[in-house]
Amino acid sequence: MDNLNDIKQIWMSADVDALPKADEVLRTIRQYRLKQVVKAVALLVTCLLLLATMVWVLFDYKSHMLVTRIGEAFMIGAIFMMLAISYRSLIRLSTGKNFNNDQFLSYLKEEQLRCIAFQKRTQRIGFAMATSGLALYIFEMASKNLLRMLAVYLALAIYFVFVWRVIRPRAMGRKAAKLDETIKKLEKLSIQFKQ
Repeated sequence: MDNLNDIKQIWMSADVDALPKADEVLRTIRQYRLKQVVKAVALLVTCLLLLATMVWVLFDYKSHMLVTRIGEAFMIGAIFMMLAISYRSLIRLSTGKNFNNDQFLSYLKEEQLRCIAFQKRTQRIGFAMATSGLALYIFEMASKNLLRMLAVYLALAIYFVFVWRVIRPRAMGRKAAKLDETIKKLEKLSIQFKQ
């Protein structure tokens, strides 16, 4: 009988404050999905507004150079690319509504791989299209004065380098850290449930 009391004493004295609650899994899943849906919808709306603006510019602005129209085509192509990406994200998020913990963990790990592939390939292509499009689009306006053209393209080059070398890596790091934190949190909860 003494052993039973000792086991009971140890059981009751265990510190469980550090362990997450069971309902935290559902809250974590809901919060992650809601943030992703809001981001995808915001990107979709922004892209639609940009597309409408570009279509309006296409018909309203009477350019004298073909290079301007080529720039518009590149920018519209980049916008369509972002529309497709945000639409696919919304579809992917809406198909997996009833995840259990293990399914959601595997979904997050797949999401990590998708983010890496996006950053290595798709983001580079889209950035190159948007950069080329903007550089070609403003050529007609900037080419009227050599000094203005040098200033505009220098400012554009500085901006693009800053975005590519400073803002993009920071944003990628923040997203990767948040995803890693969510995965670790859910793995900890999953271990708790299995014990």
